[in-house]
Amino acid sequence: MDYLTRDTVMKNTNRYTAFKLTALSLAVNALLLTSASLQAKDDINKFYGDFRLRYENVSQDNPLPNANGLTLRIKLGFKTRVVEGFTDLIEVENNTALIDDYSVPPTGDRVGEFSVIAEPEGTEIDQAFIAHKG
Repeated sequence: MDYLTRDTVMKNTNRYTAFKLTALSLAVNALLLTSASLQAKDDINKFYGDFRLRYENVSQDNPLPNANGLTLRIKLGFKTRVVEGFTDLIEVENNTALIDDYSVPPTGDRVGEFSVIAEPEGTEIDQAFIAHKG
């Protein structure tokens, strides 16, 4: 029996790569959370953020080529200190494809060229508000 077929080797390689990227992303997030927890007072303005590096692979039995995607999501925010009971917050999110061998049909990006990975590129305001603490 041949246990080391090309597909088996590729699946294991992709899993190992995804594991390494996930571990790197967790390490960066842990570092950011540690530094953010040192400034946990309500009397200062706060910048915060997180980074998510994600690898996806789609191997389907269809006429389209397999899809590979390596994306980096960056979320950055700013929260003001409480002034007379009010505080503001704005959070922006950006998703960038570092490897974009995939299609995203809802956005019309590369439809029919590759299998689908639903990870569109873009930048948006994730949330923005004014709150009152009273």
